Amino acid sequence: MSIDGDLPSISNENWTSINLILYDQFGINWERLSGIFPEWYMKLVWPFTLGKHVSRFLGYTSIELYPEIIEGNPDGWQTRIVGSSSIDEADQGRIYRKTLEVKTDKLAIDYSVTIGLKIVRKDVQGGIAGISYAYIPVKANPFNYLELNAVSPIVKAPPKSIASFEVDITNRGYYEDTFQFKIIGDDGIIGIPTEQAINIKIGETKRIHISILTEEKFFDPGTSHNINIYVFSSKDPNKILVGSVILITEGFFVSPIILMAIIIILIILFFIYFLYKFLKHGKFVFLDSSSRKTKKKKENRFLKVLKNPFRRNDKKTIGSIIEEKHLKKQDEENPEMGNKSKNSPIKKIKLMKKTPKK
Repeated sequence: MSIDGDLPSISNENWTSINLILYDQFGINWERLSGIFPEWYMKLVWPFTLGKHVSRFLGYTSIELYPEIIEGNPDGWQTRIVGSSSIDEADQGRIYRKTLEVKTDKLAIDYSVTIGLKIVRKDVQGGIAGISYAYIPVKANPFNYLELNAVSPIVKAPPKSIASFEVDITNRGYYEDTFQFKIIGDDGIIGIPTEQAINIKIGETKRIHISILTEEKFFDPGTSHNINIYVFSSKDPNKILVGSVILITEGFFVSPIILMAIIIILIILFFIYFLYKFLKHGKFVFLDSSSRKTKKKKENRFLKVLKNPFRRNDKKTIGSIIEEKHLKKQDEENPEMGNKSKNSPIKKIKLMKKTPKK
């Protein structure tokens, strides 16, 4: 068997075709043999003269092809034969052309493997006459591939706060590279990794920290945000999604500006309240002091009367003043006694004294 053309590198996205040329080197050339001897003669006579096993090869045989990975880890590698994988009427000296297709994916562990093309020849009766292998070493196209494992896949955080994620990144690609990350949420939330660029060797695992600023809301009952993590490198600028984490925001948030405004309003209200209480208390004290002054004036006036009962323009004696107060108090306590008090001797004396002389 030989390869028609150059052996291509295996793509990790599409099937890669390898053109095969197979040369049949079986020990019996049935086409040539049947041209020398009659076919009926060989099938009737030769089994008795050469043995019964000769009848298995008195005709065209068949070939079946089975590609498989025989060296290297087969995980992530796929092979197939285009069209039919069997060849009918196979015979010595014939040439067959077949196409082998190979594909690998990002889960492939080995960068290069060896494909063994298993060739099974079957005799006229359908039994296996022999097995042989053709070896085809292949290599995958160089590509980087990162495997992400979130240490904390789900994180809860209140509004207007910083949520932190930890993720482990493993380089499953076929070469060392420097990787950069872009973290974007479905609703526009942006995350920032602790390191903008990380160099990771083949098979190496590194842990990165991602900080995400949550949205500002007064109240969030519990909103789920899907955060996607993309990666690109210096050798492969295409942005590739490597994984995602979930952020749940819930709780209350009061803006410092709003909080300051509330404090100022409360201070103003307390000031107005205490000012009102002060003014009210001050008015009460003023009225009380004025009444005290009036009372004091009356007391001073009464003392002056006591000291000088026979003032100019005031002919009342101390006895008459005391009597008037006593009678007035009796009238207030007992109105019925008011008329009697008017006829009392003392009242008459008082009235007589008030009568002017002719």
